[in-house]
Amino acid sequence: MKKFFIFISFAIVTLLTACKGEDDNAPKTILFNAVSASYSSGLQTLWVTGDKIALFSDKVYSMSAMKDGETTTFSGEMKKASQYYAIFPYSANFVDGVFPAVVPAEQIVVKNGAPVGASVAYASSQTTDLTFKPATALLKFSLGSDNNIKYVKIASKGSNKPAGSIMVNTIDGKVTINSGEATVTLSNGGNNIEKATYYAAVIPATYVEGLDITVTDEYGRVSTCSSEEFIRLNPGTVYDLGQIDATAEFVAPTLISTPVDLAV
Repeated sequence: MKKFFIFISFAIVTLLTACKGEDDNAPKTILFNAVSASYSSGLQTLWVTGDKIALFSDKVYSMSAMKDGETTTFSGEMKKASQYYAIFPYSANFVDGVFPAVVPAEQIVVKNGAPVGASVAYASSQTTDLTFKPATALLKFSLGSDNNIKYVKIASKGSNKPAGSIMVNTIDGKVTINSGEATVTLSNGGNNIEKATYYAAVIPATYVEGLDITVTDEYGRVSTCSSEEFIRLNPGTVYDLGQIDATAEFVAPTLISTPVDLAV
C-alpha cells in the first residue's frame, strides 16, 4: 500500500508540472514600456492613449497604449519570447523581421508635432522595454500669413514618391517602397490651419528635383512654390521648408465648364 501511495504522489507531481509548463506557454497579459521615436531636429513623437502597435513573438499581437506622452505602457495578451519585434501604426503581417506599413497621402496636422498616425516607427528588443526608431522622414514647414489656409499639398517633382506602401525591416531599419503616391495633402480636418509650425511624414528618399508646395486658402485660391533641389531624407531626418506662405500670391483655380454648366 505504501508503494502504491508513493506512485500516485509521483503521478500527481508530474501532472502538476506538465500543467504548469502549458500555462507558461499560454498567452497572458504582458506590459511593455515604450519610448516614442525621436527625429534629428530633437522632435519626439507622442503616444496617445489607445494607440495600437503590432508586436511579434510567435505571431503578431495587438497591444494598446495606456497613457499619453513620450513614454507609455502597452498592454495586451501574448506569448512570451526571447525576441520581440514591433511597429507603429499596427500592421497585421510580419515575415523575417519585416513589417508592411503605409505613409498616408492624406494627413491631419498637429501643432508643433508629427501628423496624426502618419509617422511610422519600429522597435526590436529581447526584453519588455521598447525604444522606437523612426522609419519615416519629416518635412517641417510653418504658416504665418493672415491668409486662412485650408490645405497644404507637397508633391515630388521627380520619380520618388513621398507617400504610399512601404516595407520596414525592424532588424536593420531598411525601408523599401512597394507602391507610391506623388502627393501628400495636409489638412486640419476641414478647419483652417492656424499659424504655427507643422510637419509632414514622408517616405525617406533623395528628392533630386525637389518638391512643389501648394497652399489653398478658404476660398479655394491656390499658391505654389518650389523647394531647392536634391533633398536627401533618411529615416529620422527632418528637412525645414521654412514659412511656405511668406510670399504667397493666390490665384483663383481654373474652372472647366461644360455646355450643360453654361446652360444652367
